[in-house]
Amino acid sequence: MRIYLAQENPKVGDLKGNLSRLRQVVRENSAAELIVFPELYLTGYPPGDLLLRTDFLEAVRGTLVAVQEFSREHPETALIVGTPWQEEGTLFNSAVVLQDGAVLGVQHKRQLTPFRSFPESRYFSPGRENLILSLAGRSIGFALGLELDGRLAHGLKKAGADVVINLRAVPFQARDEVRFPQELSQLAAASGLTVAAAGQVGGNDGL
Repeated sequence: MRIYLAQENPKVGDLKGNLSRLRQVVRENSAAELIVFPELYLTGYPPGDLLLRTDFLEAVRGTLVAVQEFSREHPETALIVGTPWQEEGTLFNSAVVLQDGAVLGVQHKRQLTPFRSFPESRYFSPGRENLILSLAGRSIGFALGLELDGRLAHGLKKAGADVVINLRAVPFQARDEVRFPQELSQLAAASGLTVAAAGQVGGNDGL
């Protein structure tokens, strides 16, 4: 399985710019079977009170439709994109899986993070279910942000996953560059899962 982890620095609120960069990344890495973008990539992170605006959420939906249509240009590549996702008036922090013009599945974040700069429960509802998809010959589960722990990994493994994709946008702290890879390595060893993580880089409001 060929995975490209797009560790990008999307601009908060710049839907057109983030979409343009997504297209560029996919075109430059079209040999990959999966291309993974960070948590809330389409809006940039943290989007804050933009998520309370109906017009902004409508624009997000339109941008995601544009990604879906663009995916037809690279039918052999699955795209995993972090974005707000609205269902029947409920908003989720989600990973959307798209390929060849279709939405293959949506994973809603289950454990919302209470960051002081971006308290997720103010904007999002938690997901309840685990999505497992067969992609490129592997069974893949998904996790967003800091919810990937031993308990979730065990649940995904029990549900049939052998790979976990972790979309992240997490404030940086000193020595995270050492601690985070160690934690993922230990989690992979303990669970028997292959773990691949794509995180937002750069800075937005101290992120």
